[in-house]
Amino acid sequence: LFNSMKILKNAQIHTLNPQQPTANAIVICNQIPYLNRIITVGQADRLEAEFGRISEIEDLGGRVILPGLTDAHIHIRHYANALRSVNLFGVEIAAGLEILAARAAEMPKGEWVTAYGWSKDLWGDAPLSELDAAVPEHPTLLMGVSLHVTWANSAAMYSAKITPSTPDPHKGVIDKDAAGRLTGLFYEEAMKLFDHTLPAPTDEATLKLFENAQLDLWKKGVTGIHDFDRVPSFITLQALRQQDRLRLRVVKNLPVEVDGEASEKIEVSNYKDLKRIDTNTIRNGVCLVIGEGLCQKAEKLWKQLSKWGRDFGLDHWSFLKDFVEL
Repeated sequence: LFNSMKILKNAQIHTLNPQQPTANAIVICNQIPYLNRIITVGQADRLEAEFGRISEIEDLGGRVILPGLTDAHIHIRHYANALRSVNLFGVEIAAGLEILAARAAEMPKGEWVTAYGWSKDLWGDAPLSELDAAVPEHPTLLMGVSLHVTWANSAAMYSAKITPSTPDPHKGVIDKDAAGRLTGLFYEEAMKLFDHTLPAPTDEATLKLFENAQLDLWKKGVTGIHDFDRVPSFITLQALRQQDRLRLRVVKNLPVEVDGEASEKIEVSNYKDLKRIDTNTIRNGVCLVIGEGLCQKAEKLWKQLSKWGRDFGLDHWSFLKDFVEL
């Protein structure tokens, strides 16, 4: 069919393929189910002869085409949410408070103002009163650039029913000054104390947030990600994939959530009393991950380890040989 392909020619294409490091044309499919997929790269005269009859042809005038970049550590859910929030990256306190006040002025009283990229290093130990003065009638959360600290105004803490007597959550800190007053700083797990009060987007709104993040990443040349957000992010990515709306290559980290009832009333033999795990008993989750991981990947893993494992001191993984044979 005419225009089922697109040829981009007169380009400086760097493939990073040692067998074909450069080219001047690229063929892209215009039809579902391979819409916007690269078919081949090469020299324009050959590709036009092979695909020209069914292709739309665009002259790029010598522009450069590079392979897409991969972000090797991103929190895509946080990234997607940040794009709809106030951007405070590199902004110092005076300008930042003005930006927050301007955003609040555009919103109905009582709606949440969220921001990302706030830097405690740039803002110093600013008192809570300064944040309250800038946004007195809107619950406000500033996500730190590190993703390990949040600064909340008094309206946000009131909405979340947080008081000076609220205890620190497990693996989190609610900061207070010398007089025991809240500073608005919440570290690590304490940041989650606001989760139940922040308005949650609908499932479809969440999908659109991810799509917007996907579009933003494309503009930066990023076509692949290694995502380190947790299970909710995985569910959204799966939904996008099932609906054929995911246009990023994704490697998904799935952290083991060690919780639930004990599988057996037996303590582990070592690695006890870890700060990040509140039990020493064996739990189902870990057994499931180890069991499924071995069953699904053992043959592929042993194929590689049998070649070079000994060189890296991995002789103790030789049990995989017997496992595979079973």
